[in-house]
Amino acid sequence: MGVLDPAGIPILSETIPGNRADDPCYLPAWRRMVKTIGNANFLFVADCRAASLETRAAINHEKGYYLFPLPMTGDTPKHLKELVLKPPVTLQEIALEPKTGDGPVRIVGKGFAVNKQLEAQLEDGENPQWVEQWMVSRSDAHADRQTERGHKK
Repeated sequence: MGVLDPAGIPILSETIPGNRADDPCYLPAWRRMVKTIGNANFLFVADCRAASLETRAAINHEKGYYLFPLPMTGDTPKHLKELVLKPPVTLQEIALEPKTGDGPVRIVGKGFAVNKQLEAQLEDGENPQWVEQWMVSRSDAHADRQTERGHKK
C-alpha cells in the first residue's frame, strides 16, 4: 500500500501472491508511484525487504528518496558492528518531545549519523555511485530489555 502522508490517501495498492518473495516488488511499486505522482520528489519509506543494494541504487539513480532499515545481509552487519564499537563521531542523545507540549523531554537513546559511499550494478549495466546517510541508534528501553533477559538465563 502506498499512501500520501499525512492524510493517508492511497495512491497504490497491490496484492502479492504468497508463493514468492516480495523483495523484487518494491522497485516496480516505487516506479508506479512515481508515475502516479508525476515525479520522484517524495520519500519512499518501507521495511528492510525493500533495502537491497540494487533497489537503493536504482531509486537513487532515478532521483528518488528512500528511508529503509538496512537488511542484516552481506557486509552490512560487519560495517554496523565496526560503527557501533568505534563510533566515528560523538554520540548524540535521542529525545522525544511530549505529545501534549507539557511535560519533560524524554531521552530515549543515543545515536549518530555517518555518510557511506556506495556503488552497485544496475540491470542496465550502469554502476552508479552515491552517498547514503546511515543513522545508527541505540534504544535505552531495548538495551534494558536485552540486559534483563541476559540476567534471567
